Amino acid sequence: SLSDGEARDAVEAFTRAMASAEAARLAVIKVLDERPEAVPGASEGRVAAAFLTGRLNVDPGRANADARAAHALDADSGSLPQVGAALAAGEITREHADACVRAVARLPKRLRVVLLEDESTGELRSGMEIADGFLAEQCRRFPVRAIHRLVDELVRVCWSRWWSRSTRLMLSSDILREQGCTKVF
Repeated sequence: SLSDGEARDAVEAFTRAMASAEAARLAVIKVLDERPEAVPGASEGRVAAAFLTGRLNVDPGRANADARAAHALDADSGSLPQVGAALAAGEITREHADACVRAVARLPKRLRVVLLEDESTGELRSGMEIADGFLAEQCRRFPVRAIHRLVDELVRVCWSRWWSRSTRLMLSSDILREQGCTKVF
């Protein structure tokens, strides 16, 4: 029988391993999705979802979410490579990653190209790069429920300020504290 500490450690180890395995699964889903000939009859850009639903009986909504996450979290071409790296390292859960992927779909498109000063480094980076780093860090610190509230606020701020030159994305964790969230151990 496991002691209390051993049980906690085992649950943590399995949870982190599952997150890493999920990241590897998503990487392969992206590869499959980029091969239209891999699933006969599947339309381009829907290959992985067609395979997941048709062959593995995955719910269509989940299959589409998997394909979106696979592309968004990709280290080379995704909009959230830092969130993807945190998932691969087992530092965050798939639920965290999904919240971030859904947030990106709601953010202004110009966020991908607008250059902003990263307040932590002084470097000019795309708004999406800054958002990715910010979201990855917050996902490491807070539970998914807090991340849902955070991304709602992030989307609201992005749309309300239209990324004026003076706007900085480096939102502080004060937003989370204002929402009544604290770090859980």
